[in-house]
This record gives sequence, C-alpha cells and structure tokens, in this order.
Amino acid sequence: MALYRHKPQRAGRVRFGPPGPPEIPHIVENLLPLSNILKFHAQGSYKQLILALENLAINAQDESDVKRKKYLLDVIVSLRQEFIKVYTLIKWSNVSKDVSKLIDLSNWFRLQEFNFEQLMFQLQGLKGFSAAKLPDFDIKTALEVLYLGRPILPSHNYHQQKPISPEKVLEVLRDLNLVLMTRFALIDVPQRFKYDIKDGRAYMRVEKEFEVSITMASDTIVEESEISRSNPFFMIDFKFLFGLNPETNLITYGDNGGITKLPMKSYIKLERIVNQTLADSGLQGLYDLLHKYTISFKLFLIARQLRELILTTKWTKNLQVNYQTGNTKIIVNYWASHYLSQNWKSFLEIGVDEKFQLNYRWFKNGEYESEETVRQIIEKDDIKEEQENKREREEEEEEEEEKEKEKEKEKDLFQETTKEIDIESIITSFVLEHSAMIMKLVADKLQLKSSSEITTLSPQQIMFSISPQKQTIMFINPLTGLFYFVNPTPIQTRLLKRINSRPPPAFITNYNNNSSNNNNNNNNNNKQFVSEHDLADWVIENLLQLKLEVFTKEVNNYLTTTEWIFNSIIRLNEHEISKLLKSVNGTMGYNRIQFYRRKHWPSTWFLIVMINGVNTKTYWWVARIKSIEATWVINHYQALFTNPELNYKFFKSLGKSSFQKIINHVILEELHSKQIQFEEIGGEGESELKEYGLDIPQCKQGVFVIHKSFISIENRNLLPLENSSRKLFLQIQLVNENNINKMYLKLFGKLKNSAIKNSPELDQLNMKIDESNQNFEIETSIDLNEVINETKKHFLNSIFDNLNSLNNLLKIIDQLKHNDIQILDNSMDNITIKVNDEIDKLIIKLPIQMDKSITLSTVSVHSWQIEIIIHFLNQYLEQNHDASIVKTIKYLSDMDPIFQAIKQVDSLLQSPPASLKLTNGLSKVYFDCVFNNLNFIQFMFNISSTIPNTKKIQKDKILISISFKQISFFKNDEKLIKVSMKNNLNARNVKFKKLFEMIFKSISEMERNSKDELINLDGEGHLLVKLNYDFLISSNLLVEMMRRITKCFIQYFSEN
Repeated sequence: MALYRHKPQRAGRVRFGPPGPPEIPHIVENLLPLSNILKFHAQGSYKQLILALENLAINAQDESDVKRKKYLLDVIVSLRQEFIKVYTLIKWSNVSKDVSKLIDLSNWFRLQEFNFEQLMFQLQGLKGFSAAKLPDFDIKTALEVLYLGRPILPSHNYHQQKPISPEKVLEVLRDLNLVLMTRFALIDVPQRFKYDIKDGRAYMRVEKEFEVSITMASDTIVEESEISRSNPFFMIDFKFLFGLNPETNLITYGDNGGITKLPMKSYIKLERIVNQTLADSGLQGLYDLLHKYTISFKLFLIARQLRELILTTKWTKNLQVNYQTGNTKIIVNYWASHYLSQNWKSFLEIGVDEKFQLNYRWFKNGEYESEETVRQIIEKDDIKEEQENKREREEEEEEEEEKEKEKEKEKDLFQETTKEIDIESIITSFVLEHSAMIMKLVADKLQLKSSSEITTLSPQQIMFSISPQKQTIMFINPLTGLFYFVNPTPIQTRLLKRINSRPPPAFITNYNNNSSNNNNNNNNNNKQFVSEHDLADWVIENLLQLKLEVFTKEVNNYLTTTEWIFNSIIRLNEHEISKLLKSVNGTMGYNRIQFYRRKHWPSTWFLIVMINGVNTKTYWWVARIKSIEATWVINHYQALFTNPELNYKFFKSLGKSSFQKIINHVILEELHSKQIQFEEIGGEGESELKEYGLDIPQCKQGVFVIHKSFISIENRNLLPLENSSRKLFLQIQLVNENNINKMYLKLFGKLKNSAIKNSPELDQLNMKIDESNQNFEIETSIDLNEVINETKKHFLNSIFDNLNSLNNLLKIIDQLKHNDIQILDNSMDNITIKVNDEIDKLIIKLPIQMDKSITLSTVSVHSWQIEIIIHFLNQYLEQNHDASIVKTIKYLSDMDPIFQAIKQVDSLLQSPPASLKLTNGLSKVYFDCVFNNLNFIQFMFNISSTIPNTKKIQKDKILISISFKQISFFKNDEKLIKVSMKNNLNARNVKFKKLFEMIFKSISEMERNSKDELINLDGEGHLLVKLNYDFLISSNLLVEMMRRITKCFIQYFSEN
C-alpha cells in the first residue's frame, strides 16, 4: 500500500530521433487516499478508548486506583504517539512534491530483481543439457584448407633452405613478440611476475629475486593442451637480481647493485629443469621453481655473510650459526656465552614460510614470538636504515639532481633504489629489542618492590637509588646480554658477578609451562630452563641485596662516627626476629639487623637497627638481650623510631632517647603487667599538663637532674572520674643525689569533689593532697642500681597501693554520700559510719593492697548475733570482692527487725512464771537462735517436759525459719520476710496441735479483713500473706508476730 497526493501531470515534450528505452509503467493499484487513512486511524483510536474504559469498569474492585490510572495513561500515551505519526504524515503531504514516479521506479526495480533471479535459475538449468552439446570444430584443419587449399602432407623431397635475411629475422621477432603477447593474454601469469615482451622473448622479473627470459619455438597462438606440449615455452636467460657487494660484502638488491649470473654448469642444469617445468606446469611452475631456487641462494649468501661475521672480534664468542647447504633454514644463536641462550635457547631463525617467502622467526623465553613483533622489529630497522641513507644522500647530492634521478626511475618499470641486506644490522635489531625487553622487565619488577623512583635513560639503561643519598646506573650489554654498572664500587662489582651468573636451582620457576608450544615442551619442562622472569627476579634479588648492603654500610658509618660500638656476636633466630617484625608489620625478606651499644650501658642492653633493602627504611629499637642455652633471646624491647630522617640531629639525640628507654623500661614493664594503658609524653609535657589544669612538679632542691620524662596514664578504674580526670601523669626523674644515682617517681593528677579529711596517714603514704588546687601527688624514690641489676622488685607497687587506697576511699565515700549514710569519721585506711541505733559505729576497713577486700568491724562489743552477722559479711566480701559497700550496709539495716524480734522473745522468756518451770526447776521453754547463713535464720523453741511415772525429761523443739524475699513488682527495694513453720510437720509435734492452733489464730488476729481472711494490706505498708504453713510479712510486723508466738508458748505451757 502506498500513499500519494494526486497532482496534474505536465504535457511531455515530443522527442525526435531513434526510439529510446520503454517507459516505466505507471502504478495505480493498491493506492489509498490520505482521507481514508485518517478515517481508519480515528475509528481505531476510538475503539481502543472504549475498550480501555470497559476494562477499567470491570476491574474496578480487583485493582487499585494507581494501577488503573497507569493503565489508562499507557493507552493515552500510545494513541498520542500514533497521532504524532499521522500529524507528521499530513505535514509532509502538504509540502512534498509528486512521489508517484518514485513509486513507479521502486516497482520497476523490484521487477528487474525478480527477472535477474529467474535468469540465474535458467542458466543454472542449462547444465542439464550437456548430452545435446555439439562437438568442437576442427579449427586448425579448417585454417590450413583456407590458406593452403589442402591439409599438411609429408614432403617427398628435401629442399635446401635459403639463408635468413635480417629483415626476415626482424619479421620473425616481431611475429614472436605478437605471438607471445597473444599467448600471455590467454594464459594465467603469476601475480608477482612483471614481464616485458621484446626481441622475440618475454622478460619476466620478480623484484629483489630474479629475472628470466623465455620464448617459443613457433608462432602458435591458441593455448591448447596438445599444441602447448608440442610448442612449449623454453628458457633463454636467467640471472639473480641481488648479489654480494664486493666493497661492503653485503647482499645488494637492484640494477645499481649486484646482479649475479650463474656459472655455465649450473646454468645448463637449471635450463634443463626449467624447460621441463615449463612443459609440465607452465608459468606457475616456473615461478615456484625459481622462487625456491632464489630463496635457497639468498640463504646461502646470508650464511656466508654470517660465517664471515663470526670471525670478527665483536661476535666471536657471542654468535653461533647452524646452517647446512641446501637447507631452507638458518638458525642464529646470539648471546652464546650467556646462560639464558646456552644450548640454543634464544635464537633468530631465518627461513622460508608457507608462501616460500624469506622471513624471520624469533625464539626466546621458551617460545616463538608473534609475527607482528618480528615485523615491527624489521620495519624499525628498515626505517632507521632509510633515514641514514636519506641523510647521506642529502649531504652528497644536490636537490635538483635527486629530482631528475627520481623522474628517470619512474620511467623504468624495473628500476628501483639500491638496497642492501645487512644481516649484522638485523641481528643487532633483535638483540637490542631483546635487551630492551629484559631491562624493561627488570625495571617494572624493581618498581613493584621498591618505593624509589626508577628513571629510564635509554631502552638498555636505568637509573635508581641504592640509598637515600646515592644513585647508580645499570645497563645491559646488547652484545653479550650481561649487566654492568657505571663506575662500580667494590660492593657493586661483587654483586655484579652474582647477577650475571646462573640462578640457583631452588630459585628457578617455570613461568612459561602454560604458554609454551608443542615444539618446545622439552625445554620448558626441563628444570634447568631459565626464563626471563627467572632472570629478572634473580637480578631484582641481587639489586635489593645491593641496596641493603650499601644502605647498611652508610648507617654503620653514621653510628660508628657518633661513638656507637658495633656488636657482631649476636645472632637472633627467626622466632626472635619475628617479634621485631610484628611490632612494625614487616616481613622477613631483604632485612638486616645490627646491634650497637654505648660504653656506659649495662651489658645486656643494645640498640637494634633493622634496615630494609626494599624501601630503604630503618627501624630502631632498644632491647635487653640475653644468651640462654646458647640462644640469644630478647627479654624486652621498645620501639624508638620508624624510618626517621638520618641527619646529624637524629644521631645526636639517638643516645639520649635510647638511654631514656632503658631507664623507663622497668616502669613501663610494670605498667604492662598491671594492665594499665599509658602513653609516653615527649619533652616537658607542658601542653598535656595544661590541658588538665596541672603544673609541672618541682624538683627536689640540691639534686642534679640527669633525665626527666613524663608518662600519661589512662584513668580506667584507678580513680573515679567524678573525683579526678581522664588521665593521670607519672613523672620519672633520674637524679644524682650525694653522688648516688636515684630514680624519683611521682604520680599526680586532679582530685576534686572529695570529702577526704586530712590525716597523719597521708605523710606516711608519701601522699600530698592540695585541696585549694584540687590535685594530689604520690611519690617514691628508688636506687637506680636496682633497675640496672634487674631485680624483680616492683617499683610501682607502693604508689599504686596508695592510689588504690585513695580510690577505694573515694568510691566508698561517694557511695555513702549518695545513699545518705551518715559518716562519722574517715582516714586513708578506714571509715566510721552509723548504720542504725543497734549498730551506731561501724568501721569499714579499706584494703592496703589491690587484691585484698574490704572488711567490717565494730567499735564496741555488741551482741553475739551482730558479731556473727558481721563475720558472715566479711566472708562474703572476701569471696566476691564486691565494690558496692552500700548493699552490705543496707543488709545490716534489714537485719534490725530480726535483732529486735530476738530481743523481744528474750525479754518475754527472761523471767518466766512458776507455771513455766518443771519440778526440778528447769524452764519448760528455752529460746535459741541459729544463723545458718546470711539469708537463713532459725528461731528455736526448746521444750522440756516430764514423762509420767519416770524421772526422765523429754526434749522437743519447734523451729521457726526466717528468710528474706524480694518481690519483683514492688516499686521500691523493700524486702519481705518469710516466716516458715514447715519444719515442724512431723509425728513428734502432733501433741502440740493445740499450741499450733493458738499460734495460727493469734497471727490471723494481727490484721484481719472482713472481705479477705488471707491478705490484709493497709495504707501504712503492713503486709501479711498466709501461705499454708508459711507467712510472707513486712519487716515491721516481725516483732509483733514473734511477740504473739512467744505469748502463745507461755499461755500453752502455763495451762498444761
């Protein structure tokens, strides 16, 4: 269907002359007006809208409003896109011209395409009519009859031929030229042949290879198998288009260079073979034969040139050639004395490819390089040679003569610029490329392992740093493949021998096992094969060793110059070295560790220097090293510096900083053992002290301070933060007092919001508390010989024991204040408080040592019940080390109702009436109290009675168990008391049934509610819950309950 707008056609012009091609038929079928298209489109859009609205009405309950709106929007968008297309069509129809001719032309092209396809099918069908083909006509016999009037018949008589005139010769030559031109026009000529027909022969030439002349023995034109055998081509002349230049002894191409003619013997042999080849295989066979012959001769000349090259001093020990006459391959092994190329492992192969073209193959690193790589190397050499030739021509010849010479060359088809094959230059190109690749591989690997910058001076030269102050230049000799240094030092000369020697077998890895081809599997699988990666890794190994030794020598010179003594006896094992490496996140390789000391140092202390050969970094420690069972062991080490700047200022301060570590190590070790986090402060520490509002402590008068340092200690559980600061400070001073070296230790920090009363114990503990400035100090002095002689004495114990006492005192005072417990008195080792009226003075004794616990005691002697409870509490504190003393004190307060109940029972039974006594004067009821533990107390009523008709006294007992119970849903922490009588449920106590009834009745009368007989809870917090034989009561009801129970006992035994 096509769209059109009808326009009136113009009247055509009348044409005169021969009739032209038929006109293209006009197409009027299957064309629709634009109005019909608009009508159909509008109807279709209306139907889509109606259908969409119906679908929305059907799915109103199943789909959400968002989904239905999106569906309607999609329909409207699609209709809008269609209307845009129609609108575009309408705008185009308004401005477009008549397109009916285009429609007709398109239809005509389709018709022609169909006709051509049908023609092809018909031509293909003609092959089926081979049986109806007529035989070929005898054209030759017909021509003989036409020219001679008869066919050729044998002659009866021999007629003497007349001498051939020059005109006849020229005529024959012209005829031969014509015949050869016709013959060459009818046959296939090899593509590389450039031929010229003159003088009755065809000169065929292949550039840079050979030139051959052929002709025919008759003037036969038509190429036919039988006639071509009877009248074939035959060779007249042959020569090579290259040869050896006697001046340069190089293979030269072109007319201006060498042209080589064969000796007569070789020419006769070649002529016979060529004529036979022309008769059998034609020109293609001729090309194949002479091309192979030319390539073989080229290889012979190249081999001859290589043999002469080997005799030169330059290549004598560096080149090997493998070639046999007649062979199509020359193998040139360069770097013959290098282990990378020994046994023909890196060579250049000169041979012939599948197209019998002279080509090069490069074998290195256990595999053949790609053809693209070889081509780039050859082209690079050609470009370089052309640039040199051009430069020489510009110097020797003038510009006008050069232009004329180029014009003459353009006229001659076979003339070309003379060019020489310099096999030495080609080998040099590959050797330079190989050496550049190895040097680049070495530079890349060295850059990965070293942080210093590597500069490439040339493809065979790199410059890199061997120490922070020195650089060196290393290059590879392309002739031998060996590495050298520029102006080598003795260290470089020694390591250079290792670099140019074969890597040890343990160092060799087969990088190329996966990339080798089938022809070289034996080489790659051989354990003695050394790949280029092995070579590069071996070079890097020795270069890093060079950097390590050079840098080590520099550091050693610096230290010996500044009066450090080198120790060569100590040898650490791998385990000890790993300790040092772990502290700096280092690795085992390419490191050297050396040991130094000063004259006045203790014999077991050393300065350790680790030098890294990869990144030329230095790591410094001060350590204590001992020899234990012939093994050097590091007992203690501390890091000094990591990769410092090695200048005069550093080495000047190195002795002081290292000696400071020796002095401080005992203190730091002890801090470690106490699991106290700390940080050393450099200098005087003024900024850190000012941050916490502290001043630098003053030194003692009359002493000479040799060394002073500060350590900041993290205040984690040392002192409460509300009473102190986040950090405390420890000052270490090395002084000389009366010609005695001593160490002064002073711990100081902030102390605020404290209620500690001054006491004489502070001076005894070497503690000072400045209430005005809110700080404290704890100090001690130590004989320095104790540090140097490495005694096991803990020098910080006294300071931290005193600090622990202060800490405990502050914590307990703070707890007591927050719980409104009255403090009567305090000192550094104890606090006196008032618990209640029963215990008016309770002493809390603080532990002197950190591993001890708090103990309780009373000022005056109290009842045995209170003393045993305090004894139980001290056992609890010793076992649990509970830091909260408030719970213990609160327990004593909770025990007060029990103590009062005991007093109440004792008071009621203290003076019993006569009815409570037996005839022998013993009391019928005797009360006792048993404390099993802190939460289980038993009130025991011992009952004595007489057995009738006997004098024996029967003993019975009634137990009332008391324990504390915590109710989880109570808002406060009030504890209830559980009173249990379950222990009395036995057969022996049945006789006291009436007594138990009186007890339960009396308890029930304590608090009774008309609605609930079990629970009575009034507004004053009195609680009594009956649970069978148990009662859960408030602590304030215990005294009343025990009073009623005691009266029940008195009443019962008075009546019975």
